[in-house]
Amino acid sequence: MNPLEGTVQHYAWGSTTAVARLLGREPSGHPEAELWLGAHPSAPSCLLTADGAVPLDAAIAQDPKRMLGERVRNLFGDRLPYLLKVLAAEQPLSIQAHPSADQAAAGHAAENAAGVPADAPHRCYRDAHHKPEVIYAAEPFEALAGLRPADEVLQVLSGVDSTSLGPLREALAGSSGARDAVRMLMSLPQQDVSRLVDDVARACRARVSAGSHSWEHSNAVRLAEAYPGDRGVLLALLMHHVSLKPGEALFMRPGMLHCHLRGVGVEIMAASDNVIRGGLTPKHVDVEELLRIAELEPCQVPFVPAQRPSSSVEVFAPGVPEFALTRVQVQSGRPVTLPDNGPRIVLCLDGDTQLRVDGQTLPLGRGGSVFVPDSDGPLTVEGAGVVFVASVPA
Repeated sequence: MNPLEGTVQHYAWGSTTAVARLLGREPSGHPEAELWLGAHPSAPSCLLTADGAVPLDAAIAQDPKRMLGERVRNLFGDRLPYLLKVLAAEQPLSIQAHPSADQAAAGHAAENAAGVPADAPHRCYRDAHHKPEVIYAAEPFEALAGLRPADEVLQVLSGVDSTSLGPLREALAGSSGARDAVRMLMSLPQQDVSRLVDDVARACRARVSAGSHSWEHSNAVRLAEAYPGDRGVLLALLMHHVSLKPGEALFMRPGMLHCHLRGVGVEIMAASDNVIRGGLTPKHVDVEELLRIAELEPCQVPFVPAQRPSSSVEVFAPGVPEFALTRVQVQSGRPVTLPDNGPRIVLCLDGDTQLRVDGQTLPLGRGGSVFVPDSDGPLTVEGAGVVFVASVPA
């Protein structure tokens, strides 16, 4: 095993302090939204070896059998199938959905055939893989996740005194409910969207001023101030609002509309960068593609229950083949040994720990991370602290 150096992504919605605090350094003065730990070719972490820093994807390519193991290679080829992140949101991310495996492969092939440059801002399919993901709340975390039943949305809208919402109310009251409402909002001309967002924000602001508002009303005001005239303000009214307590997690399956609003979390996903956006962003919004791939039926809030094989270990495994996320809270004098689950990335979120594999021991303090190849076998965590282990389910 070797230490990893993650890649920080400076997206505009990121926190200016959270990632720096985790890594034990001074803030850079710029938004630091995500710390990537993995081998995705767009931003691979670096493996710190005796010969210097080596990008993790290059290190895997040099010796895939040792690094990944035959089981993972047979399933996914010579690539690490997951990506681990620390996500630190100070402002809302875009409302978005991710494609299924078949949709990703077809979309990537079609954009390649059309000659769309790999780094084009309007490109939706940057690779051929799907992107299911789990977000674990390291601190209180707010998100929008999936569509609510139409009657719940109508109840929220009953408190918004705006006659311009009539067509949306009619769509929600129809036989297809949320599906028709989303399609109607996404197909409106931008000038109509802008007027509707202004009307809704004005009505919600009046409710807030009067002290008779719900969370949805105050959120609409906040979003409209951050993204004036953006149809995502209206889409957010149709979605579940989730306030995660530390220790809770959500699973965003392919096709599910979602949006991270604020907070710090540990996120694991299939190693993909495919995002189709619907609003709350200055980036490219592809209405037609979003409506094609999105799941537009109401759903329950997609919590991921923790499996607890012992009092020190929680496993968040949503049933996808690429990844599972294990949280280990280790106490001094009580080491925890985890089974051999192929290539693993370990992140220390708090405390001072040590990792031991096959006679090798490596200290791991807060913010530190390590790559453990398949060939190292079972992993033992010692010391006192909290670590997260990304792995491929057995």
